[in-house]
Amino acid sequence: MDVCTPLKIRCYLEPSIFRIEVFFQLENPANADVIQQSITITHDLARFYPSLSSEELAVDVASGILAARVLPYINGNVHVMSNPCYSFHTQKIVEAGRRYHAIFRRLDPNSDPSRVIMKVPATWEGLQACRILKAEGIKTLGTTVFSMEQCILAGE
Repeated sequence: MDVCTPLKIRCYLEPSIFRIEVFFQLENPANADVIQQSITITHDLARFYPSLSSEELAVDVASGILAARVLPYINGNVHVMSNPCYSFHTQKIVEAGRRYHAIFRRLDPNSDPSRVIMKVPATWEGLQACRILKAEGIKTLGTTVFSMEQCILAGE
């Protein structure tokens, strides 16, 4: 993957502020090291995610790097965003949650994964993924809630 190759987003489903902030941070020349580190880690992890493009994995890794940088300075949790293209794909959201935890373990084997919360669109599929991830000890947060039914399911 070439550092100068612009990343292309293939869908638009009201991207989160966090995901937008990741792209803004990656455009900042001061964060060139994040891009280089992301590329290196992506090459190391790519064999574990053969169905994922290297660009998408690199964005997940970069999101993890940026979130991990904040952890030492806060007492609470950090949020990462599942790919909005996965809003209607339970299994892909589950895989993303597992992948983020693997990325955090790769970045810092001593990190506390319970401090990482993945934001998931509160679609039916997204909320089913939240149930699966919760059973695995991966924290999630239902987002893009428009109805009381979504709110109740997200709270469960």
